[in-house]
Amino acid sequence: EDTSAKALWDRWRRELFKLLVSVLKPPMIRIEKFKDASEVGAKLSGLIVLADWIASNNEVYHYDRLSEPTTAENYFSAALTEAQAALKRLEFDVLDDGGTSRSDTASKPLPTFREVWPELSGRMLRPVQQLLEDMCCQSKLLPGLAIIEAPMGEGKTEAAIYLAECWNQLTQRRGCYLALPTQATANQIYHRYQRFLATRRPDSPVPRLVHGMAWLIDDFTPNRTPETHGEDTDKSRQLAREWFRPARRALLAEDGVGTIDQVLMAALNVKFGFLRMLGLSAKTLVIDEVHAYDEYMTTIMKRLLEWCRALRINVVLLSATLSLRQKRELCESYSGKERSEEVVAVLTRWNAETTPYPLVTCIPLASHAVAIPSDADQARSRDIRLQVHPSLLEDFDQTARLAVESIANGGCVCVLANTVKASQAIFECLQQRQCDGSLANTELLLFHARFPAWRRSEIETRVTDMFGKVAGTRRPQRAILVATQVVEQSLDVDFDVMLSQIAPVDLLLQRCGRVWRHEREPAERHGMAGPVLHLLLPSGDDLKFGPSENVYDREILLRTLSLLHQRPCFKLPAEFRELIEGCYGGGPLTNAVIPSEELQRASERRVEKQKTEQAQARTHLLPLP
Repeated sequence: EDTSAKALWDRWRRELFKLLVSVLKPPMIRIEKFKDASEVGAKLSGLIVLADWIASNNEVYHYDRLSEPTTAENYFSAALTEAQAALKRLEFDVLDDGGTSRSDTASKPLPTFREVWPELSGRMLRPVQQLLEDMCCQSKLLPGLAIIEAPMGEGKTEAAIYLAECWNQLTQRRGCYLALPTQATANQIYHRYQRFLATRRPDSPVPRLVHGMAWLIDDFTPNRTPETHGEDTDKSRQLAREWFRPARRALLAEDGVGTIDQVLMAALNVKFGFLRMLGLSAKTLVIDEVHAYDEYMTTIMKRLLEWCRALRINVVLLSATLSLRQKRELCESYSGKERSEEVVAVLTRWNAETTPYPLVTCIPLASHAVAIPSDADQARSRDIRLQVHPSLLEDFDQTARLAVESIANGGCVCVLANTVKASQAIFECLQQRQCDGSLANTELLLFHARFPAWRRSEIETRVTDMFGKVAGTRRPQRAILVATQVVEQSLDVDFDVMLSQIAPVDLLLQRCGRVWRHEREPAERHGMAGPVLHLLLPSGDDLKFGPSENVYDREILLRTLSLLHQRPCFKLPAEFRELIEGCYGGGPLTNAVIPSEELQRASERRVEKQKTEQAQARTHLLPLP
């Protein structure tokens, strides 16, 4: 080692340090001054990475505009001006006020629901929406974690955004990240949120969309990314440059919409994970369909909630079909061990049979936990008639025949298959009928996740245009959509009839949410008496679910079969709790349709699978804060 070179380097470092201190005049801060070292470490790590990238990007930060400095003070002044310009180019300047320009908002009265959503003026609010408005305006729903449980089509998304607006005002933050289960649902919410912001905050930058196909939807994603300098490897440089794409900045921008995986990566030990955490810390996180994730993703989500508590990030979770076990685990993750008894007391105020529905549960960061029942919207209470079809689970030709018969007098039917292969086979049978003339004057569509990106985007737009709330004259007189789970959750589409392969009962309820979802004139329902769900089941003398068992746990399918036995209809929303807890509560079955030893074997396999998925997730998690 060259000691003289080392000594020279040490002297230069000390001189540079003295120069920085003289110019920046930083206050002396000791670790004891921080209430939470994890919060400081996470934000500081993310901020250093972001600042380093911006400063090393000569297309964003223009060094050539810095005049030849005569003193360190002059250089710093010029550099500060260019830094502000760089933030403006990246649309990060809106975050620069850090609350200074919004410091007086916390003392203002919170907005009403219709002030946030002017389009609802003149319309009655849904009960859960009215409850949130009342509780917020009475200061009884304070920032922290909220779980909104309500039926499909009850306006939970609008309710979550309203709550986020109120909490952002109280905590002097601004914006949301809306996390959805699929690309299709993210795309639909993205367009709705874009329209919302245009009215609510017209001065805000356009919200960013982030998922694998966002470039097809987000008009602001450039074809190329700026260069960065000083990174260690080509791979690192590529990862860094990707964050400068507007679509990838969704977690850093003021408002973003995307798939759940993008936000879960904030809780994983991956490159630049703390950068995601930094972005989340400036806004409210909303996660839709929180029940829909497997044990692997739920394990990551629980760790994310633990970090959200440490960083005081407000979180709103939405679900129509959340089990009590899932809710308890999510609440305990956010509340922490020190508040476990308080949270358990609130959640066990009722037993499984008497827990109200709809329900808003809140774990404030600085107040006591509460669970507040909401009235159900009686105008939307309905019976979904069930028609079971044993032996049709894997009989694709007969499934096609049933779909055609169900709209003999007109209407729109959705055939929902559990696998892409099954959906393709059913669609081919329908195409054959179309070729031989037995399916005339009928729109026929296939929609699943394995289409090429551009084609899937086209189909998705066509589906929402034809079957969405504002379809109008675009809604066909007679149509059959064959689809997989891409239309199951969050997608605002409406069918007259639904055919579904057997699936866990909570997902069947979600599928019911796409039947008679919107108010229509009786003539538009083509003489149908009411909503019908046709269930395609295995044959009555065996319990073989075929490829569906590769998608769903056998135990849950067996419990669903038991719940469906001799049930003429789903009474919604009255039976939501009963059905969900009957499927996921782990209690004994109420009939002898499923042999006890068969259920026991399936239960043991499910427990082992859950343990494996949990262990796999834990190998990638950030440490506890």
